[in-house]
Amino acid sequence: MVYWFPEISCENRGDTALELNKKTIRNILLMAAAVIAVWWLVNHFDLLLRILNAILSILSPILIGLILAFILNLLLNPLERLWNRLFLKEGSKPIVKKLRRPVCLLLSFLIVLGVIFAVCFVVIPRLGSTVVDMVNTISDYVKTLDVRYDDLRVSLEQYAITLPEIDLGKNDLLTKLTDLLAKGGSALLNTTISVTTSVLSAVVNLLMGVVFSIYILAQKETLARQLKKLLYLTFPEQKVTPFLAFLGRVSRTFSQFITGQTIEAVILGTLVLLGMLGVAGWLAVAFVIPMLTADQNVDERTAVVIPTIRDDMAAHTVTIPGEDGQRITIRELRTSAIVTGGVATFDILDHVWYDNYEDYLQDTMTVTLTPYVITDSGKQQALEPIHYEIDIPLSPIELSTPDSPYQVVSTALYNIVFYVREGSTVTINGEDYSDLVNTEGGKVSYNATVQPIGENNFEIRVRSQYCRENTLTVTLYREKQEIPLDLASDIASTNDDGFMTVRGTTLPGAVVKVLSPYSDLDITNTAVDGSFSFVAKFDKIGVNTIIITADYPGKATTRVEHNVTYVPNVDIYSRKAWSMKDMYTNYMDNLSTRVANQQIYICQKAIVTSIETTKPQRAFVNVGTEESPMLVYVENGSRTTWEVGKCYDLYGDAYGMYDSKPWLIVRYTYEKEP
Repeated sequence: MVYWFPEISCENRGDTALELNKKTIRNILLMAAAVIAVWWLVNHFDLLLRILNAILSILSPILIGLILAFILNLLLNPLERLWNRLFLKEGSKPIVKKLRRPVCLLLSFLIVLGVIFAVCFVVIPRLGSTVVDMVNTISDYVKTLDVRYDDLRVSLEQYAITLPEIDLGKNDLLTKLTDLLAKGGSALLNTTISVTTSVLSAVVNLLMGVVFSIYILAQKETLARQLKKLLYLTFPEQKVTPFLAFLGRVSRTFSQFITGQTIEAVILGTLVLLGMLGVAGWLAVAFVIPMLTADQNVDERTAVVIPTIRDDMAAHTVTIPGEDGQRITIRELRTSAIVTGGVATFDILDHVWYDNYEDYLQDTMTVTLTPYVITDSGKQQALEPIHYEIDIPLSPIELSTPDSPYQVVSTALYNIVFYVREGSTVTINGEDYSDLVNTEGGKVSYNATVQPIGENNFEIRVRSQYCRENTLTVTLYREKQEIPLDLASDIASTNDDGFMTVRGTTLPGAVVKVLSPYSDLDITNTAVDGSFSFVAKFDKIGVNTIIITADYPGKATTRVEHNVTYVPNVDIYSRKAWSMKDMYTNYMDNLSTRVANQQIYICQKAIVTSIETTKPQRAFVNVGTEESPMLVYVENGSRTTWEVGKCYDLYGDAYGMYDSKPWLIVRYTYEKEP
């Protein structure tokens, strides 16, 4: 028998035989590596857990940031849509679009924080009160448990079952707790340290996560675009596109889930609130209102306290009900009043309750009144005590010069001006300067010596009658000087003579120069003790600056400036005055000349029409008639405070224009009849 076998070619065997090409070898190596990796991980599982824990610890801020960004994005998107509807309209400024993201992001954070704080403020106080109640009642629970245990032990003795005697008294319990703490103190300490460390680490991770989430949300479109580009560059397009679609479905699913749960919680909370309000309303209708209306005379017999003002001071009016003719006495005040029209009325100044205290530290206090009435039998019948709150005001203090509590100066002397209540006690850096308080308006003018040491602090303490002590610190910064140059402490900041003597001291041997108008420079003793003097001259009305320099070999030049407001006395000043009414048009036609020459004007019988500012006081006055007004803008440099509607003679010098009206600096004010 002859058998025939067809010839098998290499091409036909390629479908069934294993071809040892590069792909096959790579697959075999990968399978071997996977088997080895699995075997190693099984034998070193604890090490794997530690590695994973370390990776999670490092990545936890990023994971927290991603979670926060995902949650906040649920709020950010509708807020940005709302912003677009409200503000992004045709013709809107570019800044509106730029502000959309930061404003909406901030609102998202505020909403989340508001919800968290609301929950904390509701839950934590209730939890605290529950713990306090539990601690207060634990001794009662222990006593009850002790009795129950004794009853059980006695009952079981009938069946020959004996339980050990246990004293669960309060003292024994405390002893056992003490022993437990003593034995486990070390463990408790270690646990406390561990918990504290964990809490601090969690707080740090949370803060880093918040920062990371802000960065993600602020640049979310850019980050998404860059991530897409990276994926398409790294992996084939046919794999990236389905993956991104999958991520989109996951994001929408989670977003819808969180949104749905939130809406469900809000609806449930609203229903519970409405239910509780319904129950509360039913209880009010069923019980509270009948109790309040059962006796219509209850409210009429209740004392009433109303805040009021008496003699420009805070007070309270207290009305106490009674029968006409009765005498009601307040025990604390030893004051009585007769009941008239069903009530006895007392006007009580607030300061009587704290007038005898040396220091008022609190800003409020509770007042308690214990009134009583004398009965027909001559006995004292106590009435219901009365309680109310009063405010203890701070002593008023208003800084005028400088404009702010921190000022950079270049002068050795600086005039600090502030206003207090007349009769106030004033101390500056611990020294009493109450004598500086002006009786007209409570103005205080203090010449502060400013050392070239950087910051010079002047602590002003003010204590006014019936007020708490108030404190204001003024800091004058003067650059440090290599050559000291100080003016005498008695140098004035105002002058009406046109000249004044200036004295000062500097480094012995220094060269002193005066750069402002002066005469009679005396530097005879400058080389010996550093003293010098000269006569300053003032060539213009208003602020004149005295400039002094000191030079010494090898040291930087020191420059000191001191401002003096020069206003001639009223006799000299008024003699030079022109009538503003007559020169109204001429003033505006020759403005530059009038200002340069500091022309003086009088506004006769000027009516104040409006007060524009109060610090300094500036106003519009009418020097014409109601039918033909001639308005002048005036700045008050006098000692009189203007009032709207009043009539004055105003002497002032030309300063410029304001709102197309002449502008004068008024030096003297005299009230007149209209």
